[in-house]
Amino acid sequence: VSTQSTWGDVAELIEELDPRLAEIEKALQKTKKLDQSKRQNQLIMTQVKLREISSWLETYELEAFHSKNPKEFQQTLENYKKRFQKLQTEYEYQLTAGMKQEDLYAARSQKKKIEDMTSYELVEMGDKYQGQGKDALGRIKGVIDQGYVALDDISQNLNKQEDQLVHMKENLYSIQSTAKRVRRMLNHMLRQFCTDKMLIFLFVVALIGVVVLVWLRNFYDFKPQPTLEDIPVSYTHLRAHETPEHLVCRLLLEKKK
Repeated sequence: VSTQSTWGDVAELIEELDPRLAEIEKALQKTKKLDQSKRQNQLIMTQVKLREISSWLETYELEAFHSKNPKEFQQTLENYKKRFQKLQTEYEYQLTAGMKQEDLYAARSQKKKIEDMTSYELVEMGDKYQGQGKDALGRIKGVIDQGYVALDDISQNLNKQEDQLVHMKENLYSIQSTAKRVRRMLNHMLRQFCTDKMLIFLFVVALIGVVVLVWLRNFYDFKPQPTLEDIPVSYTHLRAHETPEHLVCRLLLEKKK
């Protein structure tokens, strides 16, 4: 079925149908040179292509009403229909070329036009196609129901994923707040550690200084130098340096003796 956005375009009609019909013409010419076994396979492929072109022709008949140039479009479409009928006739001729006479009569007798059918046959054919249509609609309905089920599953999965994302977002906020508390605690501990470390350092320096001083005192055996009062002198030296006050004191001491 045609899905183009431009309806009733003659150029589109030619572009779609002309190469397909030319391909079938080449295939039918090639089929004449094949033996019976290979010819049947080739004719089956040709039949599929003919059905495809028939579907295209029916679609373009509907598009003829929307064409900008209906007369030109309709005339071109009629030419392609005639070309298609010739190919259909050639296909049927090659299909029955290798058949026996009784098989050919049986095949022709099975084909009956609608206008030649009785009312009973028409009703029977209508019931048949109606049943096939119901089956097709049932299958389509089943596919649609499966689509609804799949959509429900997708919706539930999306809701679950949304809940998981919300939960992950809450966890991230919790982790972020915990990280901030840990960072503040580490900063406080670092400042406290630096203060305590400074005090310990000063204490250790003072202790080392005391130890060094004690070691130096013991190493050099430090002794205080004697003063003038501790130096022994002779009696002559004292009399030579005796002052009047010293003389008075000496005389008083001797008088007591």
